[in-house]
Parts: sequence; C-alpha cells; structure tokens
Amino acid sequence: MKRTGFDEHSDRQLANEFLAGHMQCRRCANTAERETLSSYGGMCGGCYTYYVTGGRPIPPLPSPQKRRQILQRLRFVLEQRNEQDPREWARRLQRREEAGEPLTLFQREAWRRALRVRAPALSPSEREEAFDAA
Repeated sequence: MKRTGFDEHSDRQLANEFLAGHMQCRRCANTAERETLSSYGGMCGGCYTYYVTGGRPIPPLPSPQKRRQILQRLRFVLEQRNEQDPREWARRLQRREEAGEPLTLFQREAWRRALRVRAPALSPSEREEAFDAA
C-alpha cells in the first residue's frame, strides 16, 4: 500500500504503539525494546556487549572437538577429586600438630571441626595467648 498523504491521527497512533514497548538506550540514545533495556541495565544489546567485553572482540566459540577435549579434562579432574579424601588437608594439619609443629589457633580449630575432634581444654597461658592473638 503506497502512502498518498499525511494523516496526523493515524501516524501519531502508529508511533505511540511502537514507542509503548520501546525506550532510549542510556549510552547511545538509540531506541530499543523495554525488555532488552531492562535486562541490560538501560543499555541496548550493542552497548551492553561493548560494556561487558571492554571493547575487545568476542572470541569465537571453540570447535566441537576442542569442547570435547575440555570436557574430558574436566571430567578427569573431577573424578580424581572424588577418589581423594576431601578432608586430607585436615588430616595433614592433625599430623603436623601431633608431630609437635606449632599451628595457629585457626589451623587447630579448622582441622578439629573438619574431622569432628573435640579440642583438649586450654591451659590459662594458652587462653591468654589465643586472646592476645585475636
């Protein structure tokens, strides 16, 4: 349909319908949908991408083969972690303390909490030392 003239009423109605769901980007002042602006902190998609990347180009996605390799490495690391004792760090601290190595109050409390071992009663001098360290 070819436009033959100017109809102020229909043109204003058309513009109002369009603008009802659109607003201006706060950075570039281009018109964008309200949902987009709401999702991106008042910025259009282009400005938000520029903001997030710092102006650097977005690198391409790795190839499917490269993604499989990454997932295999991740799976291997996670499987190794599951085979290890998750409280090994606490057991190492316990062995260090039993060997006579001085540990901080935090280290002693941490391994005892992790291994659910009740701490021995502190002597008065140890209590003063712990209070002074805090």
